Amino acid sequence: MAPFVPRVEGFDGLRDKVLVITGGANGIGAATVRLFHDHGALVVFGDTAVGAGQALSSSLGDRATFVSTDVTDYAANVTLFKTAFQKYGKIDHAVSCAGIMVPGADWFDDLSIESVEQPLPDIVLDVNLKAVAYFARVAVAYLKHRGDSVGGDSAKSLTFTSSDMIFCNTRRVPLYQVRSALGQAEKLPLNESPGLTYPKTSKSGVLTLARTLSTTSLSQHGVRVNTLLPNMTATQMWAPLLGLWHEQKLPVNQPEDLARFFAGLAMDEKAHGLAIAVTGGEGWDIEAGLRETMPTWCGPERAEALLAVGRLMG
Repeated sequence: MAPFVPRVEGFDGLRDKVLVITGGANGIGAATVRLFHDHGALVVFGDTAVGAGQALSSSLGDRATFVSTDVTDYAANVTLFKTAFQKYGKIDHAVSCAGIMVPGADWFDDLSIESVEQPLPDIVLDVNLKAVAYFARVAVAYLKHRGDSVGGDSAKSLTFTSSDMIFCNTRRVPLYQVRSALGQAEKLPLNESPGLTYPKTSKSGVLTLARTLSTTSLSQHGVRVNTLLPNMTATQMWAPLLGLWHEQKLPVNQPEDLARFFAGLAMDEKAHGLAIAVTGGEGWDIEAGLRETMPTWCGPERAEALLAVGRLMG
Protein backbone atom coordinates (compact mmCIF):
# COMPACT_ATOMS: atom_id res chain seq x y z
CA MET A 1 0.00 0.00 0.00
CA ALA A 2 1.21 3.50 -0.83
CA PRO A 3 1.28 5.97 2.08
CA PHE A 4 -0.92 9.03 1.69
CA VAL A 5 0.13 12.08 3.68
CA PRO A 6 -2.14 15.15 3.57
CA ARG A 7 -0.19 18.24 2.55
CA VAL A 8 -1.07 20.63 5.38
CA GLU A 9 0.79 23.46 3.66
CA GLY A 10 -1.77 23.24 0.86
CA PHE A 11 -4.79 23.73 3.12
CA ASP A 12 -4.73 27.50 2.62
CA GLY A 13 -6.01 26.71 -0.87
CA LEU A 14 -9.34 25.97 0.80
CA ARG A 15 -10.04 29.68 1.17
CA ASP A 16 -13.37 30.58 -0.41
CA LYS A 17 -13.97 26.99 -1.53
CA VAL A 18 -17.50 25.77 -0.82
CA LEU A 19 -17.83 22.51 1.11
CA VAL A 20 -21.08 20.59 1.55
CA ILE A 21 -20.90 17.83 4.17
CA THR A 22 -23.36 15.55 5.94
CA GLY A 23 -22.95 14.35 9.52
CA GLY A 24 -21.26 17.64 10.31
CA ALA A 25 -22.64 18.32 13.78
CA ASN A 26 -20.50 15.86 15.75
CA GLY A 27 -17.40 13.69 15.66
CA ILE A 28 -15.44 13.39 12.42
CA GLY A 29 -17.88 15.59 10.53
CA ALA A 30 -17.65 18.43 13.06
CA ALA A 31 -13.84 18.25 13.05
CA THR A 32 -13.93 18.48 9.25
CA VAL A 33 -16.29 21.47 9.36
CA ARG A 34 -13.92 23.25 11.75
CA LEU A 35 -10.76 22.50 9.77
CA PHE A 36 -12.21 23.65 6.44
CA HIS A 37 -13.65 26.74 8.13
CA ASP A 38 -10.36 27.55 9.87
CA HIS A 39 -8.64 27.57 6.49
CA GLY A 40 -11.15 29.95 4.98
CA ALA A 41 -13.65 27.62 3.35
CA LEU A 42 -17.36 28.34 3.16
CA VAL A 43 -19.06 25.37 4.80
CA VAL A 44 -22.66 24.21 4.55
CA PHE A 45 -23.28 21.14 6.70
CA GLY A 46 -26.24 18.93 7.42
CA ASP A 47 -27.21 16.69 10.33
CA THR A 48 -30.22 15.51 12.31
CA ALA A 49 -28.55 16.70 15.54
CA VAL A 50 -30.11 20.14 15.33
CA GLY A 51 -28.89 21.46 18.70
CA ALA A 52 -25.27 20.46 18.09
CA GLY A 53 -25.39 21.68 14.50
CA GLN A 54 -26.77 25.09 15.39
CA ALA A 55 -24.27 25.47 18.24
CA LEU A 56 -21.36 24.66 15.94
CA SER A 57 -22.60 27.01 13.24
CA SER A 58 -23.06 29.84 15.75
CA SER A 59 -19.57 29.35 17.15
CA LEU A 60 -18.00 29.59 13.68
CA GLY A 61 -19.97 32.55 12.35
CA ASP A 62 -21.29 33.47 8.92
CA ARG A 63 -18.94 31.22 6.94
CA ALA A 64 -20.54 28.07 8.38
CA THR A 65 -24.20 27.28 7.68
CA PHE A 66 -26.13 24.49 9.33
CA VAL A 67 -29.10 22.86 7.59
CA SER A 68 -31.25 20.34 9.45
CA THR A 69 -30.87 17.30 7.18
CA ASP A 70 -32.26 13.79 7.30
CA VAL A 71 -29.98 12.12 4.76
CA THR A 72 -32.49 9.30 4.20
CA ASP A 73 -34.82 11.89 2.63
CA TYR A 74 -33.81 12.55 -0.97
CA ALA A 75 -35.43 16.00 -0.92
CA ALA A 76 -33.38 16.91 2.16
CA ASN A 77 -30.17 16.18 0.26
CA VAL A 78 -31.37 18.44 -2.54
CA THR A 79 -32.18 21.19 -0.03
CA LEU A 80 -28.72 20.93 1.52
CA PHE A 81 -26.97 21.45 -1.81
CA LYS A 82 -29.46 24.03 -3.03
CA THR A 83 -28.88 26.06 0.14
CA ALA A 84 -25.14 26.12 -0.50
CA PHE A 85 -25.56 26.91 -4.18
CA GLN A 86 -28.05 29.72 -3.61
CA LYS A 87 -25.76 31.26 -1.01
CA TYR A 88 -22.44 30.93 -2.81
CA GLY A 89 -23.19 30.14 -6.47
CA LYS A 90 -21.01 27.03 -6.60
CA ILE A 91 -20.07 23.78 -4.88
CA ASP A 92 -16.37 22.85 -4.80
CA HIS A 93 -16.18 19.87 -2.47
CA ALA A 94 -18.73 17.37 -1.13
CA VAL A 95 -18.11 14.96 1.75
CA SER A 96 -20.51 12.20 2.76
CA CYS A 97 -19.78 11.68 6.45
CA ALA A 98 -23.13 10.76 8.04
CA GLY A 99 -23.36 7.29 9.54
CA ILE A 100 -25.07 5.45 12.39
CA MET A 101 -24.97 2.34 14.51
CA VAL A 102 -28.15 0.88 16.03
CA PRO A 103 -27.83 -1.05 19.31
CA GLY A 104 -29.48 -4.45 19.30
CA ALA A 105 -30.37 -4.48 15.61
CA ASP A 106 -28.61 -7.71 14.68
CA TRP A 107 -30.29 -9.06 11.57
CA PHE A 108 -28.76 -12.51 11.63
CA ASP A 109 -28.42 -13.79 15.20
CA ASP A 110 -30.83 -16.09 17.09
CA LEU A 111 -33.17 -16.58 14.14
CA SER A 112 -35.91 -19.17 13.82
CA ILE A 113 -38.49 -19.72 11.11
CA GLU A 114 -40.96 -17.98 13.41
CA SER A 115 -38.86 -14.96 14.43
CA VAL A 116 -37.61 -14.33 10.91
CA GLU A 117 -41.12 -13.31 9.88
CA GLN A 118 -40.68 -10.09 11.88
CA PRO A 119 -38.64 -7.58 9.87
CA LEU A 120 -36.03 -5.35 11.46
CA PRO A 121 -35.78 -1.61 10.75
CA ASP A 122 -33.88 -0.69 7.61
CA ILE A 123 -32.40 2.46 9.15
CA VAL A 124 -28.81 1.13 9.09
CA LEU A 125 -28.90 0.48 5.36
CA ASP A 126 -30.95 3.61 4.77
CA VAL A 127 -28.41 5.92 6.41
CA ASN A 128 -25.14 4.14 5.69
CA LEU A 129 -25.75 3.14 2.08
CA LYS A 130 -28.97 4.32 0.47
CA ALA A 131 -28.59 7.87 1.78
CA VAL A 132 -25.00 7.94 0.54
CA ALA A 133 -26.26 7.14 -2.95
CA TYR A 134 -28.80 9.97 -2.61
CA PHE A 135 -26.06 12.36 -1.52
CA ALA A 136 -23.76 11.28 -4.33
CA ARG A 137 -26.41 11.72 -7.02
CA VAL A 138 -27.20 15.27 -5.93
CA ALA A 139 -23.53 16.09 -5.38
CA VAL A 140 -22.59 14.98 -8.89
CA ALA A 141 -25.07 17.39 -10.47
CA TYR A 142 -23.90 20.38 -8.43
CA LEU A 143 -20.19 19.59 -8.70
CA LYS A 144 -20.44 19.30 -12.48
CA HIS A 145 -22.43 22.53 -12.78
CA ARG A 146 -20.31 25.54 -13.63
CA GLY A 147 -22.86 28.30 -14.15
CA ASP A 148 -21.30 31.76 -13.91
CA SER A 149 -18.56 30.73 -11.49
CA VAL A 150 -16.11 29.00 -13.81
CA GLY A 151 -13.19 31.33 -13.17
CA GLY A 152 -10.68 28.70 -14.30
CA ASP A 153 -11.43 26.62 -11.20
CA SER A 154 -11.85 22.99 -12.16
CA ALA A 155 -10.55 21.18 -9.06
CA LYS A 156 -13.63 19.66 -7.45
CA SER A 157 -14.00 16.58 -5.29
CA LEU A 158 -16.50 14.09 -3.92
CA THR A 159 -15.31 12.06 -0.93
CA PHE A 160 -17.05 9.13 0.73
CA THR A 161 -16.62 7.61 4.19
CA SER A 162 -16.33 3.84 4.34
CA SER A 163 -14.37 1.81 6.91
CA ASP A 164 -11.25 -0.34 6.79
CA MET A 165 -13.09 -2.82 9.02
CA ILE A 166 -14.69 -4.22 5.89
CA PHE A 167 -11.47 -6.21 5.57
CA CYS A 168 -11.81 -7.79 9.03
CA ASN A 169 -13.41 -11.23 8.91
CA THR A 170 -15.23 -12.00 12.14
CA ARG A 171 -17.94 -14.39 13.21
CA ARG A 172 -20.38 -11.49 13.41
CA VAL A 173 -21.66 -10.03 10.13
CA PRO A 174 -23.86 -7.02 10.80
CA LEU A 175 -24.97 -4.32 8.43
CA TYR A 176 -23.27 -1.76 10.72
CA GLN A 177 -24.72 -2.03 14.17
CA VAL A 178 -23.82 -2.98 17.72
CA ARG A 179 -25.47 -5.55 19.91
CA SER A 180 -27.53 -4.62 22.96
CA ALA A 181 -24.71 -5.93 25.16
CA LEU A 182 -22.38 -3.19 23.96
CA GLY A 183 -21.97 -1.92 27.48
CA GLN A 184 -20.19 -5.18 28.38
CA ALA A 185 -17.64 -4.85 25.57
CA GLU A 186 -14.76 -3.57 27.68
CA LYS A 187 -14.92 -6.62 29.98
CA LEU A 188 -14.51 -9.19 27.23
CA PRO A 189 -11.59 -10.40 25.10
CA LEU A 190 -11.32 -8.80 21.69
CA ASN A 191 -12.60 -11.81 19.76
CA GLU A 192 -15.48 -12.51 22.15
CA SER A 193 -17.02 -9.08 22.58
CA PRO A 194 -20.77 -9.06 21.77
CA GLY A 195 -20.39 -5.36 21.02
CA LEU A 196 -17.52 -5.77 18.59
CA THR A 197 -19.32 -5.88 15.28
CA TYR A 198 -17.97 -4.73 11.98
CA PRO A 199 -19.36 -2.67 9.10
CA LYS A 200 -19.58 -5.23 6.33
CA THR A 201 -22.52 -4.70 4.04
CA SER A 202 -23.24 -0.98 4.10
CA LYS A 203 -19.66 0.28 4.20
CA SER A 204 -18.55 -2.22 1.54
CA GLY A 205 -21.32 -0.84 -0.63
CA VAL A 206 -20.05 2.70 -0.13
CA LEU A 207 -16.58 1.73 -1.33
CA THR A 208 -18.04 0.00 -4.38
CA LEU A 209 -20.14 3.07 -5.18
CA ALA A 210 -17.09 5.31 -4.95
CA ARG A 211 -15.05 2.99 -7.16
CA THR A 212 -17.79 3.00 -9.77
CA LEU A 213 -18.15 6.78 -9.79
CA SER A 214 -14.39 7.26 -10.04
CA THR A 215 -14.43 5.45 -13.39
CA THR A 216 -17.25 7.51 -14.89
CA SER A 217 -17.05 10.71 -16.92
CA LEU A 218 -16.93 12.80 -13.73
CA SER A 219 -13.20 13.33 -14.16
CA GLN A 220 -13.90 15.02 -17.49
CA HIS A 221 -15.72 17.68 -15.49
CA GLY A 222 -12.83 18.13 -13.05
CA VAL A 223 -14.52 16.11 -10.31
CA ARG A 224 -12.30 13.71 -8.38
CA VAL A 225 -13.80 10.82 -6.38
CA ASN A 226 -12.10 9.27 -3.36
CA THR A 227 -12.89 7.30 -0.21
CA LEU A 228 -11.68 7.36 3.37
CA LEU A 229 -11.70 4.08 5.29
CA PRO A 230 -11.01 4.90 8.94
CA ASN A 231 -10.39 2.34 11.63
CA MET A 232 -11.48 3.01 15.22
CA THR A 233 -11.92 6.74 15.76
CA ALA A 234 -12.44 8.41 19.14
CA THR A 235 -15.99 9.65 18.64
CA GLN A 236 -19.14 9.35 20.72
CA MET A 237 -20.48 6.66 18.40
CA TRP A 238 -17.54 4.37 19.18
CA ALA A 239 -17.09 5.44 22.82
CA PRO A 240 -18.23 2.09 24.34
CA LEU A 241 -15.43 0.28 22.52
CA LEU A 242 -12.56 2.71 23.07
CA GLY A 243 -11.57 1.11 26.36
CA LEU A 244 -11.27 -2.26 24.64
CA TRP A 245 -9.10 -0.77 21.90
CA HIS A 246 -6.79 0.85 24.44
CA GLU A 247 -6.61 -2.36 26.48
CA GLN A 248 -5.45 -4.26 23.41
CA LYS A 249 -3.01 -1.41 22.56
CA LEU A 250 -4.62 -0.96 19.16
CA PRO A 251 -4.17 2.34 17.31
CA VAL A 252 -6.96 4.90 17.51
CA ASN A 253 -7.72 7.80 15.17
CA GLN A 254 -8.77 11.21 16.41
CA PRO A 255 -11.56 13.05 14.54
CA GLU A 256 -9.03 15.72 13.59
CA ASP A 257 -6.93 13.06 11.84
CA LEU A 258 -9.80 12.26 9.49
CA ALA A 259 -10.49 15.96 8.92
CA ARG A 260 -6.90 16.35 7.69
CA PHE A 261 -7.38 13.49 5.24
CA PHE A 262 -10.64 14.95 3.93
CA ALA A 263 -8.87 18.26 3.37
CA GLY A 264 -5.84 16.53 1.85
CA LEU A 265 -7.98 14.68 -0.67
CA ALA A 266 -9.86 17.87 -1.51
CA MET A 267 -6.69 19.82 -2.19
CA ASP A 268 -4.56 17.17 -3.92
CA GLU A 269 -5.48 17.56 -7.58
CA LYS A 270 -3.82 14.22 -8.37
CA ALA A 271 -5.98 12.35 -5.87
CA HIS A 272 -8.63 10.44 -7.80
CA GLY A 273 -9.90 6.90 -7.36
CA LEU A 274 -8.04 6.51 -4.06
CA ALA A 275 -9.25 4.50 -1.08
CA ILE A 276 -7.31 5.72 1.93
CA ALA A 277 -7.29 3.42 4.94
CA VAL A 278 -6.57 5.43 8.10
CA THR A 279 -5.27 3.79 11.28
CA GLY A 280 -3.76 5.66 14.19
CA GLY A 281 -3.74 8.88 12.18
CA GLU A 282 -1.72 7.39 9.30
CA GLY A 283 -3.12 6.65 5.85
CA TRP A 284 -2.42 4.32 2.95
CA ASP A 285 -4.03 3.97 -0.45
CA ILE A 286 -5.20 0.39 -0.83
CA GLU A 287 -6.38 0.54 -4.45
CA ALA A 288 -2.98 0.55 -6.14
CA GLY A 289 -1.88 -2.45 -4.06
CA LEU A 290 -5.03 -4.38 -4.92
CA ARG A 291 -4.45 -3.84 -8.62
CA GLU A 292 -0.74 -4.63 -8.47
CA THR A 293 -1.21 -7.85 -6.52
CA MET A 294 -4.22 -9.08 -8.48
CA PRO A 295 -2.18 -11.68 -10.43
CA THR A 296 -1.02 -13.10 -7.08
CA TRP A 297 -4.40 -13.50 -5.42
CA CYS A 298 -6.44 -14.61 -8.41
CA GLY A 299 -3.88 -15.76 -10.99
CA PRO A 300 -2.45 -13.94 -14.05
CA GLU A 301 -5.09 -15.12 -16.53
CA ARG A 302 -8.03 -14.33 -14.27
CA ALA A 303 -6.47 -10.98 -13.39
CA GLU A 304 -6.21 -10.03 -17.03
CA ALA A 305 -9.79 -11.18 -17.62
CA LEU A 306 -11.05 -9.05 -14.71
CA LEU A 307 -9.10 -6.02 -15.93
CA ALA A 308 -10.46 -6.54 -19.43
CA VAL A 309 -14.01 -6.61 -18.09
CA GLY A 310 -13.27 -3.38 -16.22
CA ARG A 311 -12.03 -1.73 -19.41
CA LEU A 312 -15.01 -3.03 -21.36
CA MET A 313 -17.61 -1.87 -18.83
CA GLY A 314 -15.83 1.35 -17.97
